[in-house]
Amino acid sequence: MKQNCTPNSLECLQTVRERKTTNEREKMTKMVRELKKMMKRNGIEISSIEKGKRSAHLKIYLPNGRYVVTGCTPSDHRALKNTISQARREMTEVSFAA
Repeated sequence: MKQNCTPNSLECLQTVRERKTTNEREKMTKMVRELKKMMKRNGIEISSIEKGKRSAHLKIYLPNGRYVVTGCTPSDHRALKNTISQARREMTEVSFAA
């Protein structure tokens, strides 16, 4: 059933918004799945992953209490690799507290 939409009709705008949020949600879940798979493959354990309500970023918590922040939707082809290398550095970094 096709809707009759004028460019400014409320029904059309809601439908476009729903499609946009669904696509963003699908991209994010795909990103999280891929991120978990690549982290496991590289021997990096993840304690938890958190996403803010209005944020477009993921906070990946590591077992040592540190975390790495990355975007929900990668903007370039190296985003996942950069996140993994950052997590690897955070895991091996030693704090020199006096």
